[in-house]
Amino acid sequence: MRHIPSNLAQPALGCVREYHSKNQRESVITQEKRNPHGQGAGFSTTQVSGLSPLDTILARLEGVRKHGKGFTANCPAHHDKTASLSITEAADYRVLMHCFAGCPIASVMGAVGLTVADCYPRRATAEMTPQQLAETRIAARNAGTIAALGVLAFEAEILLIGGRKSISGTVSVDDLERMEIAVSRVQDVKGVLSGR
Repeated sequence: MRHIPSNLAQPALGCVREYHSKNQRESVITQEKRNPHGQGAGFSTTQVSGLSPLDTILARLEGVRKHGKGFTANCPAHHDKTASLSITEAADYRVLMHCFAGCPIASVMGAVGLTVADCYPRRATAEMTPQQLAETRIAARNAGTIAALGVLAFEAEILLIGGRKSISGTVSVDDLERMEIAVSRVQDVKGVLSGR
């Protein structure tokens, strides 16, 4: 059972769940007090030992608040004045995130020194058969392809809207900047998909 204080003003302390011993919990809390956002010495770019993927990610975000079954936080990938990042934990302990400003999850994770792989619980691959390892790799590849296609579809729609505004002569400087971001993201998707 997760214990989350009602006041999450200090996200690193509000992310603590169950630990095997009091010493383990105190050790993690002390480390997080020293470095609440996971930057610099004392943190690696992977999950902190003893923490779930959700706890690891929440410990590095600012403005974390409990919201329904999940959380909201300020997105670290852009200058966020309001909590536009939604975070929740799936039944299989994967962390699901969405930035309502449109930031890719890879950018969100990179901004806090993590990778998308840190959204998933660690698997004991040493105990897997070669067939299980192959299936795991294929599933990961397919998930990446599906995510990349989702980004591609969204950014294509942004470019379509921008093109229509350009034809009608109503395109603004902000619109042009957003279209440049869309082109960059489409190129990123191309790199992801061609890197297979």
